[in-house]
Amino acid sequence: MSGKKNKAGNERRKNAFFRYFELLISKIDKLFYLNIVYLIFILPLLCGLVALALNMFGVPPEFAGKVSIFTYAVRLSYVFPQPVSMILFVASAVLYGPITAGFTYMVRNYVSGRHVWFSELFKRAKENFKQGFLLGIIDIIVVISLLMYAALDISKLDNTQKLYYGFMRTAFFIVFIFYVYMRHYLYLLAVTFDLSLKAVFKNSAIFAVLGVINNTVATLIILVITWTFNSTPAVDAVLIVSIYFSLCAFTSMFAAYPIVKKYMLEEKSGKSDGIE
Repeated sequence: MSGKKNKAGNERRKNAFFRYFELLISKIDKLFYLNIVYLIFILPLLCGLVALALNMFGVPPEFAGKVSIFTYAVRLSYVFPQPVSMILFVASAVLYGPITAGFTYMVRNYVSGRHVWFSELFKRAKENFKQGFLLGIIDIIVVISLLMYAALDISKLDNTQKLYYGFMRTAFFIVFIFYVYMRHYLYLLAVTFDLSLKAVFKNSAIFAVLGVINNTVATLIILVITWTFNSTPAVDAVLIVSIYFSLCAFTSMFAAYPIVKKYMLEEKSGKSDGIE
């Protein structure tokens, strides 16, 4: 009897590798559409942050031209007059968090096997506007802070100052990695449960530890996806527009959702807890 239960359990739990690709292939068309719409909203912000990073690090134009995403981001930054570009950047920064909340809701339903209309992307973005906006601003602050710490020139400091700033930089990168692990859950919890922002961060921090294996694997896969998407400008443009952001979000959700389901859904004994 025990052997039959174990066998049945093993059959239910397909190898994660095969389940990942099986689910991905079944949702690939929806992920294409979702990626294109999402990119439209975040493109001005993305271009602005890339241009900022290149300027802060003093990256030579000839080097930047060899990296596809740098090339396109810089070119797009100069498509419009500067005042228009600034307006688009600010608008994109404001909408980034809310649209990411809606985007996360869509991907969560794809991963969990629930049907969802595409219009839910905008509905959930609107419903989660305030919390999504705050999460988006925190995301942007973290990225800019990372750039500032990474670009800090300590070569002219004395040994004591170098030691201090070296320690602070190391500490910041450790915190950043932990934030990356938390981020697998931030928007997911925000769109799934009726939680305060403080509770979203608290639970995300807990899941960053509880799901450390899933978080590490998902983060490494996303890094590999990012690295492999840097081939030729033409190919990269197609991949970034069509699937990059959705694929990364799908990978993150595939790792994070089972953790949230285990600790916050299944333990509630049949209560929906806001999940739809």
